[in-house]
Amino acid sequence: MEPVESEPLPSDETNQEYRVQVTSKKHVIVQINKYKDILKTALDGQPDVAEETRRVLLQELLANFEAAVQDNVLVDGQPWEDAPVVEAEDEAVDLESLLDDTIVETTRRRRTYPRRILPHVVHSLKAERKLMGLYEHAVKPQEVVKDPDQESIMNDLSAAAPGMVKQAIQVIKV
Repeated sequence: MEPVESEPLPSDETNQEYRVQVTSKKHVIVQINKYKDILKTALDGQPDVAEETRRVLLQELLANFEAAVQDNVLVDGQPWEDAPVVEAEDEAVDLESLLDDTIVETTRRRRTYPRRILPHVVHSLKAERKLMGLYEHAVKPQEVVKDPDQESIMNDLSAAAPGMVKQAIQVIKV
């Protein structure tokens, strides 16, 4: 079966819209500003053009670009001038989706990062143990020999301490 070609009616041609359909004026403004930044460098490679002329040409270029975009865009079926700028509901939905995405991302990180970090922690602990095994004391400890005279003084002092505490308490009470 061959496709049948029908000729377009003249009334169909006049009703056809060639402008770009968008849903958000805000997103278009962001894109315009992004491309304006790029267009600002358009005349940088022209050393023969005077600075004042370059500035005027750049202003005209940016103004023409913005006007052309605005003329060729329909925001929710409305021309640029008639479309509302503030889209509070869209912003609320965008904020909610952004918050949801952030929560999901944080949850994913909490779940995956410990698994990613674990091999590094184990490696560092093994390296620390290895270093501790290589550690040698700079000073060799010696055995302390107790002096018998000092030992007897310490024993006498330890035995007299409880009696001294009782006497101190009696003095404080009086």
